[in-house]
Amino acid sequence: MTRTLHRLAMLLAVLAALAPAAARAQTTKVGGITPVESLTSQEREMLALATDFAKRSTDTLEKWLASKEVTPERLFTSTTPSRTRIPRSS
Repeated sequence: MTRTLHRLAMLLAVLAALAPAAARAQTTKVGGITPVESLTSQEREMLALATDFAKRSTDTLEKWLASKEVTPERLFTSTTPSRTRIPRSS
């Protein structure tokens, strides 16, 4: 489980690093949020992929909690990967 969370965190860090600086610093932001209409087609595609990934990750974590494969304390506690059993998703 922790390995999955570490991979998720690493992927999100890589995606944030790869985001173009111009997209992060657009002057068309409203309340700190960039309107979707101002994104390029590539940026919209990446946003859709990231949104889908986040939804699937959330669904998996919620399934683990609902089936009691992992407790919330264990899921959100930082431990070393070698000591944590990762539940298998079906």
